[in-house]
Amino acid sequence: MADEALVKHEEKEKLVKREEEKPAAFSLQEMIASFGSIELTQEQQEKLFAPPTDEEIDVRPDGLIYAPWTSYAKRLRAVFGMAWGLVPAGEGKIVGELVVRPFYLVIKGKPVGTAVGECRYSVRNATMTLGDALEGARSNALSRLCKGIGMMLELWDKGFGEKWRTIHAKQVLKDGKLVWVRKETVNQNGEQKS
Repeated sequence: MADEALVKHEEKEKLVKREEEKPAAFSLQEMIASFGSIELTQEQQEKLFAPPTDEEIDVRPDGLIYAPWTSYAKRLRAVFGMAWGLVPAGEGKIVGELVVRPFYLVIKGKPVGTAVGECRYSVRNATMTLGDALEGARSNALSRLCKGIGMMLELWDKGFGEKWRTIHAKQVLKDGKLVWVRKETVNQNGEQKS
C-alpha cells in the first residue's frame, strides 16, 4: 500500500512539471526598474493601503489574525481593475508535504514583487487534488506579495491583533482543545455553529 502511494506521488510530481505553463522570466534589472514605478492617484492609495476592515479579517485557531487571499484580490481589483495578476516565476515542486511555487505580482505589466506560495498536500488526501494544492500555493503567494507592497500591514501589529480579537473573536472548546473563532460563528451555548 505504501509503495502504491509513493508511485502515485511520483506520478503527480511529474504531472506538476508537465502540465504547468512555462514560468515567466523577468530579469533582475526589470524587477528593480519596476519597483516604485507605478503611479497611484490619492484615491487609489487610500483604497489599496487602508487598514483592513473587520469583515476582511479572520482568525486562525491559534489566535493569529489574517486576511484571506480574496480580501487582497478584491482590493487589487478595486484599484487596478483587470490590470494585475500573478505570473508563475518558477515550476511548482512537491517538497515533503508541501507544494511550493514562486510567483510574480504584475501590475499594469510591471513586476512589483516575487514570493513563494505554499500549500500542504498529501497524496493520501482524497479531498484535495494536486491542482487544488497548486491553487492554494497561488493564493498563499498573493497574500505574501500584497504584504510585500504594504497592504493591510496592521495584521502584523500585535496591538491591532489583540484589539481585534477582543472585539470580534473568542475561544471555544473544539475536539478537546481551546481554539479561536469569530464571535458570530458561536451559538448561545458557547459552541461553534455547524
